[in-house]
Amino acid sequence: MHRKNKWLNPPDGFIEMEKGVVEDDPKQPPNIARYFTLLNHTAFTNTGSRAINQDAYFTDESLFIVCDGVGGNPYGEVASKLACSSLADYLAQNPETIYYNEYLNKALHYTIEQFQQTESKYPETKGMSTTVALIVFDKEGANIAWLGDSRVYHIRNGEILFATEDHSLINELAKKGE
Repeated sequence: MHRKNKWLNPPDGFIEMEKGVVEDDPKQPPNIARYFTLLNHTAFTNTGSRAINQDAYFTDESLFIVCDGVGGNPYGEVASKLACSSLADYLAQNPETIYYNEYLNKALHYTIEQFQQTESKYPETKGMSTTVALIVFDKEGANIAWLGDSRVYHIRNGEILFATEDHSLINELAKKGE
């Protein structure tokens, strides 16, 4: 899973920095509402051309996760829901005030363990897979992490300032000029 450096300047119209310095209890998760005001967000999915919706998402005041089951693999709808819930559970059960790379990698490893347990209990799910795109806000800004070809975009005034890079064979070949 990759993590992009923090966005020091939040996208216009998405979040606003509040003024003033606020100190949180270091033993508790940050009260993100004290640092940022989320103006609004919308979450929806679309089945597309598939018979089964393989999308899953999770949102709360400081965490947004989107997962998309990999088409052609078995149980993509299970994989996406399991990844979303496992990542959200890890972050809720192991609160931090700042979400560093190591922390997000631990969340990913926890999620992989949940996949292994599910595949062990239900062998028919072996090989299920999903993409992941997440953004989590802390008192220093926003952290993004992704796996696969689900993307996160930073858009300001209609201009794409940053987009995650797909983890795919097609993208790797394109980067090599093949």
